[in-house]
Amino acid sequence: MTIENDIWERVKKGFSADISKSEFETWISQTTLKKLDSTRATIKVPNKFVARWLKDNYTDQIRNFFKENLSLFPKLRFVHGETPSIPGIQDVPEKFGPQKNGLSLDHCLNPEFTFSNFVISDCNELTWSSALEIVQKPGVKYNPFYIYSSNSSGKTHLLHAIGNYTIEEKPSTRVLYLSSYDSKPHFKNLSSRTDSQNRNAMPDLLLLDNFHLIADHADSQQNCIHIFNAFIESKKQIVVAANCPPNNINNLMPHLKSRLQWGLVTKIQSSDQQTKIALIKRKAKKKRLHLPEDVIFFLANSVQYLEEIDKYLQDLKIRSSLYGREIGMSMVHSITKNRPEDKISMQTIQKLTADYFNISLNDLLSNKKKRQFSYPRQIAIFLSRNLAGLTMKEIGTAFGKKDHSTVVYALKHIEKEVKNNPRIKDDINQLKDFLLTWRPLKQECSKPDQTLYKSSF
Repeated sequence: MTIENDIWERVKKGFSADISKSEFETWISQTTLKKLDSTRATIKVPNKFVARWLKDNYTDQIRNFFKENLSLFPKLRFVHGETPSIPGIQDVPEKFGPQKNGLSLDHCLNPEFTFSNFVISDCNELTWSSALEIVQKPGVKYNPFYIYSSNSSGKTHLLHAIGNYTIEEKPSTRVLYLSSYDSKPHFKNLSSRTDSQNRNAMPDLLLLDNFHLIADHADSQQNCIHIFNAFIESKKQIVVAANCPPNNINNLMPHLKSRLQWGLVTKIQSSDQQTKIALIKRKAKKKRLHLPEDVIFFLANSVQYLEEIDKYLQDLKIRSSLYGREIGMSMVHSITKNRPEDKISMQTIQKLTADYFNISLNDLLSNKKKRQFSYPRQIAIFLSRNLAGLTMKEIGTAFGKKDHSTVVYALKHIEKEVKNNPRIKDDINQLKDFLLTWRPLKQECSKPDQTLYKSSF
């Protein structure tokens, strides 16, 4: 084994302990260290996409390894295939797709929606990894690829990411993005090109958003059947996004419903709290906003749709600049205070307390004696008594059928400690602040599927 291989194996071992297995397999496992000297480390990666991801997300970790273990401070250089290097982000996709056979395609893709800035979590990892497989072998494995989720959960982002990656890797690819809000004439036009003589004029990749709206137009459905048949036969990739699975789209033609289920149907669950926190941090960094942890936590529990994050951050940026003040809880309260009033529930107290202390709800309600679990449990019991006005019996039942003496002990212990321990007082005050201003989010009124999902919030 060469010195470079030995060094890089140690780097990989460090990454494997810090990140998930799927993340390691996707980004790190196929990389190698080709050359290392005092000024530069040359790292070989499978493709340009992995190079960009490593640069955007793991540069600091790699440099820290060289600094701490080898006392080196090299610049990182990523290479792949025959491409000489990728020192930074480059090769920005053209705004418009190429022209071919007289067909000009305006792909209408948002360049900000890429794989590299998509926040990955348990709620979307399956869909995200499937999308990656598709861009590597379009039209082969999952065709059509169907994504569904509630509003603003990331499906449109992934749709654009698939298109942006495809164009970046192969600029000659003809990509067409359509939203079913205004796609009726496009379906008719595409359908006219599906016969064997005109198929060369079709796009290579078709991205259809808000597909559930097509149910209102029988003629568009019929055109889509012809389009789907032609694309699948030609091994051209179709990606569809909607707010529910095909079976739940009312008035959808059985033939079209069948076509949609030929490939892969995946669901993105509603964004959990950790996903929102990660997204807020990333967007705040891009906007050069410094947000305290309590502000980030509060915003993550205040937004219903991910698109609200941009609005709130922009409001905070304007107010901070206008008044010359640092962003704090009073400022974030002022932009979210118009949310409707709701009574604080036991469930809300339990969920927010578990999230605040970064433990699971099951651990909060368990009988585990370790302080990392017992302390948050006692705090939650204290808040339930003081903010929700619940009886000892109601509290005991809600906390895993704890007996009366356990509840009394928790209350007396916290009441005593809060007078002498500033840390405990601070925890209670912050949680009270969150609970008194946080409002539960309305659930989307759409026809649910029958799959059960574990919520992390």
